Amino acid sequence: MDTQGYDLEVVHGAEQCLSHFVGLQFEGSVVPLYQDMPPFTDMLKFLNERGFALSDMFPVTKDRSLRLIEFDCVMVKK
Repeated sequence: MDTQGYDLEVVHGAEQCLSHFVGLQFEGSVVPLYQDMPPFTDMLKFLNERGFALSDMFPVTKDRSLRLIEFDCVMVKK
């Protein structure tokens, strides 16, 4: 998923279908990139509570000081 800060809203809307997924990927932002976007930890919590576990995280963007800005997060069914 890459929904410009709306990933949590998308999975809320798809909650009835999540049981059919064996994995998913979303773009998490350490630094909020869009107005009113929830922290990536909310997405991790939501998916963990629905049976998904963190599989891997891949850096996408870092700033000039090498601080992480955003990453791709892969989660798999427990």
